[in-house]
Amino acid sequence: MKSKWIKLLALLLAFGMIAAACGDSEDGNDDGATGTTEAATTTETTEAAPAATDAPSTTVSDVVETTTTLPDDVITYGGVITIGLEAEATGLRPWEDNCSSPCYNIMRSIYDQLFEIDSDFQPTPWLAESVTNNDDFTEYVVTLRPGISFHNGVAVSAQTIADMFPMQQEGAVGSGAAAAAGLVSVEATGDLEVTYTLGTGNSAFLAYLTRAPLGLVFEPAAALADPEGYSINPIGTGPFVIAKRDIDNETTVVRNTEYWQTDRDGNQLPYLDS
Repeated sequence: MKSKWIKLLALLLAFGMIAAACGDSEDGNDDGATGTTEAATTTETTEAAPAATDAPSTTVSDVVETTTTLPDDVITYGGVITIGLEAEATGLRPWEDNCSSPCYNIMRSIYDQLFEIDSDFQPTPWLAESVTNNDDFTEYVVTLRPGISFHNGVAVSAQTIADMFPMQQEGAVGSGAAAAAGLVSVEATGDLEVTYTLGTGNSAFLAYLTRAPLGLVFEPAAALADPEGYSINPIGTGPFVIAKRDIDNETTVVRNTEYWQTDRDGNQLPYLDS
């Protein structure tokens, strides 16, 4: 009897050992399955999000080059511009009227100046063609451009400039400018040659010939004939001609069809009708 119990106990122990062994094997398989699943998940995630190096890159050869061809410059004449000024011009007589900004805007459309200030802030010939001076800056000899006429058809000559000077000497603003510049006389020393004589040397004298009252060229015969009316109907050599002057209302100017200036391509200026 005792021997049977021993055999039964041994058999139970054997079954227990087999069961334990099977349990360990299943646990190991679970652990291995879990590890495999995690590895698979990691791999799938990596494939779903490609690395930055896999992104398409742009190279110089991928850039599409485009060329825009601008149309040739075509000059179109005509058109009207209306400009609003903050006040009426005090007058349009360069030798007489103290010119404010509105006045000067109108004057510069009617008159040309002998010299212009260039981009280097130096006087450069405009109606003048050239200029020389002596060593002590008491004499300036200005040569005028040929073939220039006033709006009324009168030709501009050296005598024109000389005839302007008495009016400038007596004018309300001209007299002060002549005194400040040290200007003593203006003489026609040739058909297109004007000699300015100063009482004292003035190396900056040409600056006075870039603006009113000494630099803007007006038609002296017409100015002498009707000094008061000249403010209503001024005559210059500029790009525009007075067509209508309604004091305290409007001033209308129209294109000077005989204007001497051209653009860099040789097209006559101005482009506007008025």
